[in-house]
Amino acid sequence: FPEDAKDENGKPAGAKVADVSPDGAAKKAGLLAGDVIVEMNGKAVTSQQQMRDLLEGLKGGEAVQVVVKRKDEMKSFKVT
Repeated sequence: FPEDAKDENGKPAGAKVADVSPDGAAKKAGLLAGDVIVEMNGKAVTSQQQMRDLLEGLKGGEAVQVVVKRKDEMKSFKVT
């Protein structure tokens, strides 16, 4: 499960990916452990709970557009 990420001021900054399953959709899409999910389908993600809430509204197999912060770079992925 992801954990809450904080910015340099201690404010919520997204959902940090703690681990990626070798056969999982996140790995296939290109996400890495340590990535911080900051957006899903155009909606800002500030915590792991918010990310879970957004995921609950999806149907199985539905694609999700995810924006992550990796080090100092923003990257976009499509996760199915």
